[in-house]
Amino acid sequence: MTEIHGTCDPRFEAVRTTFAANFADYEHRPEQVGLMSAIAVLFAMWAVTAAATALWVMLVAAVFAGLAGGVCDASGNTLVVWSRPDGNGALLNALHLSFAIGVMICPFIVKVSLLVDDTLWTAVGVMAVLGVLAIVPMLRSAPPVRTRVEVAERSSASGARTRHVVFICVFFFAYVAYETTFLTWIATFTEEIGYEKAVTGVSFMAGAGFTLGRVLAVPAASRFTPGRILATTMVASLVVLSVFLVWHDGGVLLWVIAFLFGAAVAPQYASMMGYAEAHLALSGRNTSAIVATSGMGGLAIPYVMGELFDRRGERSLPETMLVLGVLAAGTAFVIGRTVGRAGTAAPAEQ
Repeated sequence: MTEIHGTCDPRFEAVRTTFAANFADYEHRPEQVGLMSAIAVLFAMWAVTAAATALWVMLVAAVFAGLAGGVCDASGNTLVVWSRPDGNGALLNALHLSFAIGVMICPFIVKVSLLVDDTLWTAVGVMAVLGVLAIVPMLRSAPPVRTRVEVAERSSASGARTRHVVFICVFFFAYVAYETTFLTWIATFTEEIGYEKAVTGVSFMAGAGFTLGRVLAVPAASRFTPGRILATTMVASLVVLSVFLVWHDGGVLLWVIAFLFGAAVAPQYASMMGYAEAHLALSGRNTSAIVATSGMGGLAIPYVMGELFDRRGERSLPETMLVLGVLAAGTAFVIGRTVGRAGTAAPAEQ
């Protein structure tokens, strides 16, 4: 890495930051190249899956698709936070809203493809078009430059940056764990309590609340700081989970719980990402660590939930959800007390 020496009058800090960023272009280019490459790999894995006749081929394609998806996640978040150094909350929430929309429409695309010719090739065509629409603009534009270098330097100089990043990773582990666990297991829970006729409806309400929460988070992020959005939604999710623990016998209230929890939890990922960027000026490595620990939470805890269902029954879901919610909220509180008081954020993000 190119080292820049000398002093700079505080009045010209913005000029210093831009000047330094010009010598750090190599730090952000891999993220853009990685994102485009990962999109191409995803398309290739769709094609391999459509052409496959053996289960092992599909499994290999799924593994590579998962890896490419992780690269897309890390690179996409990194490029977004770098593209809006003075406030990326709205854009981050729009990015994560796009994730939610993709999750919702993908089953529909696959179903239509199977209806058309009983194969996945129509879906592959749709993915190809979407991939081209994503890659071409990136090929025709310069990648975002990592600015706010002075924030990262102050964070590192304090000697606490690594600890702060670890706290943030713990939050994302807990957050993704309780988000994924609820959305994955609420249908099974509804069936286990004898409310079979409402399985689809309760699941739909959870998804609808989650989508609405991310839609509303986009304009909210333009008016409120990430920290305020995060604190408000964390409290709301804990209240909903407390009600879920006490009352989980079905009925209309279960529909309401599913909807409200989905809406409350939806803005938290993007809000914490924005908060971390504001205070630490995240690097690509930091974002990759966040995405990796998020994946661990989304992979491990839903599996553990299945084991708990077998051993303790459906009541283990509200209990586990509340424990994970408290862990996420407690970690967010620690982050606010440590990272938030480090004095590295821009005034608008305090």
